[in-house]
Amino acid sequence: MTLEYKKECGRDNVLKSLTHVLNGGEGGGFVDFDCIECEHSLQFMDGANIVKARTKWKLKFAHSFRNL
Repeated sequence: MTLEYKKECGRDNVLKSLTHVLNGGEGGGFVDFDCIECEHSLQFMDGANIVKARTKWKLKFAHSFRNL
């Protein structure tokens, strides 16, 4: 996980959390479930970023889905 802090927020700020799937595997689609990469952001309601993060998810049993 990679975090990039942009701003701080206060107790009364209203925030939104967004996640964008960058790819669904090495083939770029959801056919290959070995690895899914996501970009996450926490924003103020006006769209200004507070923090951005990128995660990479690997299925524990990815080899089980290849035979489906």
